[in-house]
Amino acid sequence: MDFGITEPAALELLARQANLEVRVPNGQLVVASTQLMPPHTFHAKGYLFRCSPFAAPTSLIVGSANLSVSALATGSEIMARQSWTGRLTAADKLRLSHAANFLSSFEDAWSSADALPPLLPSYRALRKRRRIGPLSDDRTPATKRFVADPDKSEVGGQLAVQLAAAKSLWVQTDTLYVNLQSRGVGNQLDTPRGTRVFFGFSPSQVAKNHVFGSVELQVTGHASVPRSIRFGNNLMDKINLPVPGQDGPANYDNAVLIFDRAGKGSSGLPRFQVTVTNEHGLEARRRASANHVDLTMHGGRPYGLLF
Repeated sequence: MDFGITEPAALELLARQANLEVRVPNGQLVVASTQLMPPHTFHAKGYLFRCSPFAAPTSLIVGSANLSVSALATGSEIMARQSWTGRLTAADKLRLSHAANFLSSFEDAWSSADALPPLLPSYRALRKRRRIGPLSDDRTPATKRFVADPDKSEVGGQLAVQLAAAKSLWVQTDTLYVNLQSRGVGNQLDTPRGTRVFFGFSPSQVAKNHVFGSVELQVTGHASVPRSIRFGNNLMDKINLPVPGQDGPANYDNAVLIFDRAGKGSSGLPRFQVTVTNEHGLEARRRASANHVDLTMHGGRPYGLLF
């Protein structure tokens, strides 16, 4: 509760869990201060796990991560984990004896900490009076995508964060849909709902045929052209590819398309380089990437992300 940092709703959620007790270091003194000022800060971040039959820990995680979405899911933190399983070696036993110091310090903090239930109403009122809002690290774009309301967004959680952070998106095509501008050759690429996030658009649910906006697409060897991205009647995100034979290859059928971020185009729109390749070309790009995520659409067509 130091400085009003912890969300009251988070404390309530913890307290409602079965077989769980919440205590707050310096809780009474913090609540007694109108500024929620602790006599000294409690800033330790350690997570200790142990099986009920054993007094010794079975896993100990220590590091910089708070119990927040940003720290545990979308931010960058450094943690160290030591686990003990099976028969312990002499080195394991030595490390376990060192871990006993952590356990002892936790027990000391726990025994002197204050029970949460009597503190929570006053804490909530004081925090509201001081107009303390959500933590800044939990209001980052990545965190907002991670916790997006599933009833209002097409994609959330880890995939939403990955889509926004990926350097490249690749999609396996089949026979593409033909529109009036494509000269009888298909250029309407269907991708899963939510893929729009990679191109910089909101994951919010929209009506059919909603146009998210435009980006510049440049197929290798051709000029960059503005193209629209919309939500199709078939409930998929639809990318309007450059016109085949004019601003792109003769056709895009049965290929692998790789979209690479390329800054902004001459029109000021986000620009993406489009590479038309095959499975061998994709595999070369996977090997050259720091990381990759392979995914599959409901119909079985593969797509993925490169980092």
